[in-house]
Amino acid sequence: MNSKELRIGNHIYIDNKETAITATDLLTMSQNERFLLEKQVINPIFLSESLLFRLGFKVEFEVSPNRVYSHGNFLLCSNANNTFNFYVGQQSTGKAVAYLHQLQNLYFLMTGSELIQEDQPSGNDAVVKVEDKETLAKKSSIRGLLGF
Repeated sequence: MNSKELRIGNHIYIDNKETAITATDLLTMSQNERFLLEKQVINPIFLSESLLFRLGFKVEFEVSPNRVYSHGNFLLCSNANNTFNFYVGQQSTGKAVAYLHQLQNLYFLMTGSELIQEDQPSGNDAVVKVEDKETLAKKSSIRGLLGF
């Protein structure tokens, strides 16, 4: 996994805790990627059946040893490489995904919406806040681990 594969909102493990990536996290990763990967501070989240169920996928059918999962018009077919082939309807995209961030990116590319909807305030509860770089840096999960 490298930081160029990630978008704001992608879920990965940071210090063994599932975390949604922020803009500050992306900046920190791009500047310290080699160190973070070597120390295994950041790791992708492997796709699993329980994770697919959590995301709203369901088992469409099974052809032993493979299972096909569906989410609306999208299909994921498990394969022997511990990855999933991604289909839109009956059409293969030619993409195999193994990690949650890859699936999030494909889903966003195809639909324009996020696979994982983060809790967001709406209406009068929505507040736009402008923060300085130092405040944003303190909020970054990764910067905290690095002691920045």
